Amino acid sequence: MNMKKNQDWVTTIIAIAGIALIVIVLALNPEQGVAVIGAIFAWIIKNIGSPLIWFGVLALLYSMFMAFSKYGKIRLGNTKPKYSTFSYLSMMFCAGLGSSSIYWSFTEWTYYYTGPPFGIEAFSTEAAEWATAYNIYHWGLIAWAIFGITSIPVAYAYHIRKVNALRMGTVVAEMLPFERGKPVVRKVVDVAVIFSVASCCGVMLGLGAPMISNGFSKITGIPLSFGLNVAIILGIAVIYTISSYVGTEKGMQRLSNFSVYGMLLFVLFILISGPTDFILRQVTNGTGIMIQNFVRMSTYTDPVVRSGFPDDWTIFFWAYGYACAMFMILFITKISEGRTIKQMACGVTFGGSTGCLVFMGINGSFSMSQQLMGKTDLVGLMAEKGGDEAIIQLIGTLPGGKVAILVFILIAAVFMATTLDSAAFSLAASTTNNLKAEENTNPLLRLFWCVVLAAIPLCMIFIDAPLAALRTTVIIAGIPIMIISLFMIIRLRTWIKEDFPNGIVQSKVIESNESIEQNG
Repeated sequence: MNMKKNQDWVTTIIAIAGIALIVIVLALNPEQGVAVIGAIFAWIIKNIGSPLIWFGVLALLYSMFMAFSKYGKIRLGNTKPKYSTFSYLSMMFCAGLGSSSIYWSFTEWTYYYTGPPFGIEAFSTEAAEWATAYNIYHWGLIAWAIFGITSIPVAYAYHIRKVNALRMGTVVAEMLPFERGKPVVRKVVDVAVIFSVASCCGVMLGLGAPMISNGFSKITGIPLSFGLNVAIILGIAVIYTISSYVGTEKGMQRLSNFSVYGMLLFVLFILISGPTDFILRQVTNGTGIMIQNFVRMSTYTDPVVRSGFPDDWTIFFWAYGYACAMFMILFITKISEGRTIKQMACGVTFGGSTGCLVFMGINGSFSMSQQLMGKTDLVGLMAEKGGDEAIIQLIGTLPGGKVAILVFILIAAVFMATTLDSAAFSLAASTTNNLKAEENTNPLLRLFWCVVLAAIPLCMIFIDAPLAALRTTVIIAGIPIMIISLFMIIRLRTWIKEDFPNGIVQSKVIESNESIEQNG
């Protein structure tokens, strides 16, 4: 594949220029920049908060409808799946989590414990029980269905309609019922996607690297500094650059399997070495509360008291999910070739949420146990020194001390690299003019995007710009993505009616190239 001819440099330059502009503005006017971005986000929460809540519910209902209706029989391509079920779910799970999930798995419950919903008293027993329930809920079915709701039409367009590029802009343009203006729509959508993916991953590195740096400092005695953060980010960049250059089949698959095995073993170590009985009881209790109150939690907007809980958390999570879903959608589409819509929808929604239940439940319950037993004051540490210091001190209480910290930061680094590897693929696909199902993106192009992904957080850290502002910008970018998703799921129904005028039957895998040619 000729990178020079197949690369869409116009879209690439526009997207990178937009990200650079935000970084420069924040560097020159940090306070004003944060104020403006915050005002925009506040307007969105006030005026679009409830629709965001309903759109999260719609995402889950739509994913389940497509999975268990006749449409679930549609096979995405006439071939067998390339990856085993474990590898398929591992790649999906690692791409959708990354370092942010590791950070929040230990700390998120503290926010619900100190500022619970439904008028519950802070620091109470009830607050502790609801904290675990909400931790599991926010990383559960709806969060993962948001990834799946747009993956379905994109995968259908790529594998069934044979759209010649794995780009959101191309798919949206093909779905338009008119020809005029398609090139403009294509560019605008692709720029929005690239902006969202690059910004999301910049935030992930910007938040995850300090946590790893803190742990490395505790082990080696090297003081925390900008130089140490640079070294950590570059080290992670080397890992995902090598994996990305090797390719999805050899690099991403192996990296994902290693990440999942490593994290599962570490979580099992926490379960066994920690207060096992409390962890199992808390996870079970939290899951039960979440299941019993799922509808209430999914529609909670707090219109009377206006405590701000749904605005700060549920609405925040769903908006952030739509923005970060952009690098998941293209990646899920690529690795789902040969699977049915049912397998893809269920793999995304149930596979991802089940993994998060175990991951968030055990880590969060262990963290909470240390707080309740008076062994580690997580709430106090987070208020005084931040979440990075709190997590590393918590891990240091495990058997092995510094050894446990070393293993933890190594797993966190690989986990982050796996997420960024999938992001590099999505960015490369979004700037590739033509990409057939059997082809992969150019390794040099993925290499280019790996460098960009490492450069964003390095620039933010160097100019001491607030990463929270960039994170809020990503959330704002999630709103148009939500609108695009709604358009795509509506137009998909028209496509299916055109492609299957006689009804949908169970798709069969066609083994040979001759059979594929004969059947069109």
